Amino acid sequence: MDALLQDLRYAVRTLRRSPGFALAALLSLALGLGANTAIFSAVDAALLRPLPYPEDSRLVSVSSTMKARGLDSIPLSLPDYHSYRDGAPSLAGLAAWAGASPNLTAPDAAPEQLEAAVTTANLPQVLGVGPRLGRAFSPEEETPGKDHVVLVSDAFFRRRLGGRADALGRASLQLDGESFTVVGVMPPGFDYPSKDTQLWLPLSLDAASLGRANHFIRAVGRLAPGASLERAQAELDGVAARLARDFKESALTGASVRPLRSLRGEDVRTELWVLLGAVGCVLLIACANLANLLLARGAARSRELAVRAALGAPRSRVVRQLLTESALLSLAGAVLGALVATWALDGVRALAPADLPGIAEASVDGRVLLFTFALALTTALLFGLAPALAVSRPQLSETLKAGGRGLAGGGRHRLRSGLVVAEVALAIVLLSGAGLLLRSFHALHRVDLGFVPAHVLTADIVVPEGGYKEPAQVQAFRQQLLQRLSGLPGVQAVGALSGAPLSTHNNLRLCTVEGASLPTDLSQVPAVMYRGVEGGALEAVGMQLVRGRPFGAGDVAGAPGVVLLNETAARRLFPGRDAVGGRLWLGPPESLAPPDVLARLPGGRFPRLTVVGVLKDAHTQGPGEEVPLEVYVPMAQALDAFRAMTLTVRTQGEPGAALAGVRGALAELDPSLPLASVTTLEASLDESLAPARLQTFLLGGFSLLALALALVGIYGVMAYAVSQRTQEFGVRMALGADGASVRRMVLREGARLVGLGLLLGLAGSLALARVLQGLLFGVGAGDPLTYAAVVVVLGGAALVALDAPARRATRVDPMESLRAD
Repeated sequence: MDALLQDLRYAVRTLRRSPGFALAALLSLALGLGANTAIFSAVDAALLRPLPYPEDSRLVSVSSTMKARGLDSIPLSLPDYHSYRDGAPSLAGLAAWAGASPNLTAPDAAPEQLEAAVTTANLPQVLGVGPRLGRAFSPEEETPGKDHVVLVSDAFFRRRLGGRADALGRASLQLDGESFTVVGVMPPGFDYPSKDTQLWLPLSLDAASLGRANHFIRAVGRLAPGASLERAQAELDGVAARLARDFKESALTGASVRPLRSLRGEDVRTELWVLLGAVGCVLLIACANLANLLLARGAARSRELAVRAALGAPRSRVVRQLLTESALLSLAGAVLGALVATWALDGVRALAPADLPGIAEASVDGRVLLFTFALALTTALLFGLAPALAVSRPQLSETLKAGGRGLAGGGRHRLRSGLVVAEVALAIVLLSGAGLLLRSFHALHRVDLGFVPAHVLTADIVVPEGGYKEPAQVQAFRQQLLQRLSGLPGVQAVGALSGAPLSTHNNLRLCTVEGASLPTDLSQVPAVMYRGVEGGALEAVGMQLVRGRPFGAGDVAGAPGVVLLNETAARRLFPGRDAVGGRLWLGPPESLAPPDVLARLPGGRFPRLTVVGVLKDAHTQGPGEEVPLEVYVPMAQALDAFRAMTLTVRTQGEPGAALAGVRGALAELDPSLPLASVTTLEASLDESLAPARLQTFLLGGFSLLALALALVGIYGVMAYAVSQRTQEFGVRMALGADGASVRRMVLREGARLVGLGLLLGLAGSLALARVLQGLLFGVGAGDPLTYAAVVVVLGGAALVALDAPARRATRVDPMESLRAD
């Protein structure tokens, strides 16, 4: 301990005598460690932290697969859930849930649409988290008529019920016009299955009435003690195979059992790991620069180290002292880096998608600080060990004879050169990745969306069965509301869609073309994105008709069924011929349809629809997503009631100015219905671009930082090399060499290092490009223009960094150099 304290005191004194070196080292470390800490905190919150449930490693997500369609995870039907639950002994429990958005009304508050989950009674038991107050559901409450009970979140309990424990069993909530008794309060922070979930209702549906073709159930299970994931997978694969064999309407080809942890942040997992790798490269470049600084400083201290060696100090003692100085720098850099990370996290949050898991809670906490200081100590070894070993082996006679001038041995020169090559290679890798993502981001912005997002207000409405029992009542409500909205000042067009562009309200349906050869297997039936249209919704979002006619006033209930297709669906469903005038139905061939579904259809068959028009393709899933097959039908003619709809209002000015009028019109028509998810199409577009923007801006910033550090490293190495070769240059010039030839020699030696780094960096860039391939849009991973631009930028900048030391070499006075020798 005394020796350690002595080393620390000596290190502090030594660093105080070199404030310029200490400041440069601390700044580099603070930037490198701060960037790593900020990104790690986001990665940790989104991907690494354990789930807030007991023994979360035993929790699994269970879904079905349809390999023929490339679907690795699709929801279960309720009968399939029961078969899975009863057919897998490896699962100690399997709970089911589905999303819901009930409307909450109260005499003393505005109506509110809430996020809820309808669940089986065993969900708390499977997750291992019970109510903190009251009780959970009982199995008997999963039956219709006994299901008017509700569990609430702790935040909702405090916000709407005042946090009074005596409210349990007596307080009731009016949800969709019906009364539900509050029987329990979940613990603070419990929000399964999503962060917005506030209510849990019993899943009280009749499995026999729903059929195996209705896939809407998600399932979560807990592995039994001693059971493995592989064993559960094999058991459920067997169940799925039996269902596919016994029930033609099941359409299943397998099961999927995945750790529940693996679902967190799966949409952005690659992006986050790439960012963490990028900041790791920045830190490596900073380490290389610091190693070069330490080598140069060690050369300047060579006489001191030689004297210590001559006086009997063992090499291990000198190495320990030098590593102590490195560790002290690293720990001080970690403290500053933690401060930098705290500020940087605000920028990451501003760029990150709003739904990035855990981003709101990401912070520089104890867990993250432990990572930072562990990384700092690793960094101290990384940039301190090699220089310490190099400078702790002094050539005593040469060093003492030199009168204090630093001497650079060949080994140290090779180490410094190698570090520069590594810096250039890493900088090339980061610049190439950033360049590819920048071109991809630019391509995303240039995509012809097929709709016009400017000046469009969108808002969701759910019309409950209470008060609107019949589909005709829902249709009458829609028409009255749209009529009121069309008269608002500044409104150019208004309508309703069952799912607006860039929304998550998507509905896949099977589709069969009349007259085409009928498939013999459900997996061969095309699937289309199915959307209901009311009023001027297509005009409001700016979608264009390329041929045929739009929906008209005559396309009402009872009239011949009509449909609009997008161009992709028209080509795919009617290959080689004009789709307008063709006929289709939304469902499988009747020979493959479930009997219970056919029994509910008029005449025992799906209604035939005539294609009356074709719409221009629109990127309704986002500018970077493939255009799906889309089918649009008038809401009045659909079998669905379309109780959930999205208002689309195009305005002359800012869409927000029309919001008060929209709310007022809805309140006049039905004050119990709230508007939810109020936004604009432009905001939805911006949110869909958030992952690409986060990746591009952060990786671009890291690559520029890496470029700056690499240039500093190139300059430092060449400037030091020139200072060490002053006598050589003097002799050359005394023998007749001119300044231009000396300059070319220095530039040639530096360019050799840069060129080697470029070659290695390009090889690494191609490897990174394969990782980035799935993140790119409109640009290939091997895009030659990007790589050429990166080489030109870094090569040109490197020549500028090399030129100053080269010019300094030409200003050597031969007489002074010879006199010094």
